[in-house]
Amino acid sequence: MITNRYSLPSFYINSKVLNYLPLLFAAIVGAGSSLLMPSVIGAYVNFSHLTPSQIGVMTSSEMLGILITSASSFLWLKLINYHKTVLVVLTLLLITNSLNMLFVIANWSAYALFVLRFIAGLETGIIYAIAVVVIGQQKNTERLFSSLVSCQIVYGSIGFSCITALSQYLGLASIYIFFNIFIMLALSACFLGNGFRQIHHVVSIQSQTLSSNTEKNFLLLKVVLAIALYYVVQGSVWAYIEPIGISLGLSSIQIGGILSVGFTLSFIGSLCSLNVYRKMGRSSTVWVTICLQIICLLTISYAPTGLWTAYLFAVATIVYQVLWSLIVPLMMALLCLSDNTKQYSAWSISAFKIGLIVGPLFAVALISLSGYEILINVSCIVLVISGLLLSNTLNKPLIKAAFQKQIDYQSV
Repeated sequence: MITNRYSLPSFYINSKVLNYLPLLFAAIVGAGSSLLMPSVIGAYVNFSHLTPSQIGVMTSSEMLGILITSASSFLWLKLINYHKTVLVVLTLLLITNSLNMLFVIANWSAYALFVLRFIAGLETGIIYAIAVVVIGQQKNTERLFSSLVSCQIVYGSIGFSCITALSQYLGLASIYIFFNIFIMLALSACFLGNGFRQIHHVVSIQSQTLSSNTEKNFLLLKVVLAIALYYVVQGSVWAYIEPIGISLGLSSIQIGGILSVGFTLSFIGSLCSLNVYRKMGRSSTVWVTICLQIICLLTISYAPTGLWTAYLFAVATIVYQVLWSLIVPLMMALLCLSDNTKQYSAWSISAFKIGLIVGPLFAVALISLSGYEILINVSCIVLVISGLLLSNTLNKPLIKAAFQKQIDYQSV
């Protein structure tokens, strides 16, 4: 096949897609336990001998493991071979989940489960961090993060249904069977594709690098803080969305159905995200999203009890989730483009986990003061602060130039 510098061979697109599959599958595996945490907790409540506090410790230990490896990624990423490390750690995670399955079947000590889930958290954190950093090194970072969020939503929708159905027959083993199926798919993708073999040492906007380490660090910290604050709201309001709905007169079955539909439909946000960013502008997208999400939260808080309560609750929660999937790819891309070295790209994962760990504690403190209303009101303020930090960073000339390069690349 003869080609010149201005044309591409016919297999170019297919080979590119094949290279991106390992990145997406690895990132899905890395986020898997976090995405399916409600189903995992529900299964443990229904089928294990653990107390609620022990279940909480088990899930927190896994989140802590992910936080440790993602937060320290800038130290160890430069020392490893990405492809070999991902293959080894995926294999270790497969073994860890298999051991976990044996432990729950045999009803062994809760402390052993805590240790296993902490180890699983360390492993998933490594996989997720490497995948996010390699995605950050690609020229079409924003598109890949949008695709990643879409894939995670599909994974979550399948997982919620499968774990709920299979747990009726297989109990807690269903959780780890489902996890391991996707780990094996990720391993297959890593063998077939070159996504982790081809390391792209891309330095964004090389001619306009950040003027100093201080400026770079300040930008990074602003974006990390913005993401963490946004996820504090996710971890606070959404951790208590069921009791909030029950206080409005809805049943647990109604709330579960509404949230399930909302999670599935949130695919729309990530699917349309790039078009929305281009038409509205990224800063405008942030503010429209934040304002609409505040309206959704206030609707949930002040919805009148009566015939329309369930409909108002459904619309507010579904719209909120669609908007979540619209803004998250932008947050992840913004953090990557704020770091021209790409070594801190995985801090977006750390920011997610910090928000999800702090959020429930934040909610408990506020609810004990004055119920759910103060939780909603303070959460709205936190969303505004997050929006201010995001829009301020997006308006920096260097960040605008970096996003423009994304647009130029995608239009080629």
